[in-house]
Amino acid sequence: MAIKIINQVINQSAIAYQCQELAALVTRHTDGKGNGFHKTAIEQLEFQRESSVSTTLQGVCEPILAILVQGKKEALLGEETYLYGAAQYLVVSVDLPLSAFIVEATLDQPYLGFKLNLDPRQLCDIITAQTSVIEGKKKNSVRGLFVSTVDTPLLDCAMRLTRLLDTPQDIPILAPMIIREIYYRLLMGEQGEAVRQIATSGSNMQRIAEVIKLIKGDLYKADAG
Repeated sequence: MAIKIINQVINQSAIAYQCQELAALVTRHTDGKGNGFHKTAIEQLEFQRESSVSTTLQGVCEPILAILVQGKKEALLGEETYLYGAAQYLVVSVDLPLSAFIVEATLDQPYLGFKLNLDPRQLCDIITAQTSVIEGKKKNSVRGLFVSTVDTPLLDCAMRLTRLLDTPQDIPILAPMIIREIYYRLLMGEQGEAVRQIATSGSNMQRIAEVIKLIKGDLYKADAG
């Protein structure tokens, strides 16, 4: 038991250190750019920086991985509230109407987020290639949105992907490989079944996504009319 506790403390310390490193990288790439989402040279990757708790975000969120590296955020989905902070990540596995609020951020310690847009086709490729391994994972109840504590392998992937921004010549070759590894880590994680739903045709999540797309289309037509 003592060894298990020591290992947990070591692991938590490693995660905290990695999260600080990632925060420093995101800070460097968003410094002087103001609040909001900032696109990068890696098409699927964006960073978020907010220096005020008054920031409110609303809209339909497409499938994403969002690692919170500094500050705290609250996401609202219907009557459910999800509060998450540094060293936690959120995955949205289907288009969902969300409201989000920054609840911890200052000028000196802004809210910092790592956001990766998820591609169903790439996920499908990995599922197809690793069917026996991924299907062997324990299935959890599936939701369209979940929050989990990040682990060291996933944080390592996020840091390596972010560091590629300093060597843009490496992005075309290495970025797809690291993003593929991120997908694999998500699929093998505690919420792997929910992530799998992004790429599984005919799943409950996919049916929900189609309904939401129809609603979005109707709203657009109504606005245009």
